[in-house]
Amino acid sequence: MIARRKLAAVCAAAVIGGIATLGLAGPAAAAGRSYRTTIQNVGVHISEPEQWLNAGSAGWNYGPRARLRLESNGNLRVIDTRNNATKWESRTGGMGITQMKFQHDGNLVLYRANGSAPWATGTAFGQARGCDRAWGEQPVLALQDDSNVVVYCRYGEIIIGPGTPTGDVNYRAAWATNTRF
Repeated sequence: MIARRKLAAVCAAAVIGGIATLGLAGPAAAAGRSYRTTIQNVGVHISEPEQWLNAGSAGWNYGPRARLRLESNGNLRVIDTRNNATKWESRTGGMGITQMKFQHDGNLVLYRANGSAPWATGTAFGQARGCDRAWGEQPVLALQDDSNVVVYCRYGEIIIGPGTPTGDVNYRAAWATNTRF
């Protein structure tokens, strides 16, 4: 039953315009919703929490020339697909990282197989850069067409229908790779 739910979530992400290069083995997966929108005149693929990548997976292609990939050595990279150049990295190669997870609390975390987390964005609820629940902010992971990866705090009324979201929605950047190419 759990495998069916995971497969349904993966298929839904792909139908909605999913960001992941997915296979049935599940090296990259999605349990949260994802959709396309525009933030400050930049096309963005928004992923809600509970998205993950396993080390060595193909990664997530986004924008016209970027890929977010968790290497088999545990290093998370933003790659320029035109020349395979690293534009940003977590510098966690060799630390035993097996999975990247965008958590429900808004933290983007790299985990070892034993559950320890040697790297995180520090954007969980209650952390200085995290979203503020009291103000109704919700975390989202944005893979932008300008190649930047951003954890945003989304607030306002959002209605997800067929296609793109509508409503009075605002986004506050909590963390970013600052990679635009």
